[in-house]
Parts: sequence; structure tokens; C-alpha cells
Amino acid sequence: MRIMPAALACLIISATPAMAAKRTSGDDADLSLALAKVSLYTEQNRLDEALQLTEQLKSRYPNNPQVLAAEADIDFRMGNRGAAFAALNEAHDLDPGNEDILNRQRRAIIEQGPFVGGGYQYRHTSEANERYIKANAQAALSPTLSAQLDVENDHINSKLPFIDTNGALRSFSGDRQMGNLTLDKVWHNGDEANASIYGSDNTVGVGAQYSAWDRYGATTLQGNINKPDWDYPIMVIEHGTRDNIRLERRQIITPHLQATLGGGYNLTISIMTVA
Repeated sequence: MRIMPAALACLIISATPAMAAKRTSGDDADLSLALAKVSLYTEQNRLDEALQLTEQLKSRYPNNPQVLAAEADIDFRMGNRGAAFAALNEAHDLDPGNEDILNRQRRAIIEQGPFVGGGYQYRHTSEANERYIKANAQAALSPTLSAQLDVENDHINSKLPFIDTNGALRSFSGDRQMGNLTLDKVWHNGDEANASIYGSDNTVGVGAQYSAWDRYGATTLQGNINKPDWDYPIMVIEHGTRDNIRLERRQIITPHLQATLGGGYNLTISIMTVA
């Protein structure tokens, strides 16, 4: 009679790890299946379903790197770069050696660059005919820092005579060049900032922008000084520039509905008048 309790205890102790292992294995299988569904929904652009399932997984598996990585995929698809980078960074902090998460981070940077592109555009108005040639390039300098270069040439033939600053009446046919170099930085929490240097034929300007991202969108503050302005032929001919400051809110209402509200102050400078 004295042996029985010990034997039962032995059976209970030896059985417990096996049952725990079975539960863990089942949880892993459930998580893998759920993550596969999230990936499928994301690829099919069924973002509402993907987001709903991910929120359920975050409640069931808090601080799980795989769930956070899946959430980042959805955020990227929705255009919420800040939330996506923040989720990937959090996943990496929890599991620094996870190659899947590292590959996601590399892919996110690669998708933003490097690239080289170009284009041609013809514009016909009552004031002038214009032919634009554009080229742009981007390169990743680090996992969170990239550089962008944009250059543009506008060949313009004016149809109307203009009064120059010295009072002479003239037309214009020629080229104007403009370019800007921008450095873009993504912070660990997903916020994003960039700084730009602008240049045209005889003008140098600067600009900066900061976007504070959250789960539902971004609030952006932007400012520019002496930014070349090519909105009208008159501005092109006389090297027009624009100073501005702008505050904008981009709100992600649903995965398929976004809204942007912004306002600011613009000062456009040009010394040309039309005859």
C-alpha cells in the first residue's frame, strides 16, 4: 500500500512533460496554419481579413516575432511604412537571429531601392510647348538610410511675348535644368525624415520633411526654401522658386480606404509679367 502513491506520482511526473510537449506542438501547428492564412489573405489583397486574423494572433501569442513580421507585411501592403518598420524592428529585437525577419527587413529596403528610372513628357498649353526629360535614381546606404537623385530638363518654346525686367519684349526658346538630392532616414519606431538640396540654373534651395507614423497613418510636417517651381512656363523662364511650410495628416481608415487632410502656406516668387 505504501508503494502505490509513489508509483502514481512517478507516472504523473513522467507523463506531464509529454503532455506539455504535445500542447506546444499543437500550438505551433495552429500558429503556422494561421500565419499561412494571413500570408494568403495579404497576397490576395484581402487585407481586412488578414488584419483581423493578425489581431487575434497578437492576443493569443503576445510578443511573437512571426506574428509581428506578418503584421509588417500587411502594413507594407497598406502603405503604412512607419508601422511596418516598427513591427519588423520589434520582431528583430525579440529574435535577432531569425533569418526570415532579417530577409523581410532587407526586402523592405530593396523594394524602396536601388533603382534607376527615366521618362519623357510633352505639354501643350496656350502659353508654350514643353518637352520634359526626367531621370531618377535611388540607392540604399544602410538598412534605414537611402539617397535619391532626381534631375529634369525642360525645353520650352513660348507662344506669347513676355516683358522682361528691363522692359524689353521677347519670346523664349531654350532649356532649363533642375535637380534635387534627398536623404531619407527611417527611425527605429517607424518615423521617417528626409532632407533635400535643390538646384536649378541659378538657384539653390533646401527642404526637409518629418513624418510621425502610428498604427493609423502619419502626421507630416514639411518645409522648403527656394525650391524651384515649374508649375507655369513663366516660372520656368524666370527661374521661379517657392517657399512653403505644410502640415498634413494621412489617415488609414480601412485597409482599402485612406484620407489625407493638409494645409500650409506657400510663397511663390517670379519677376516676369505677360504682355
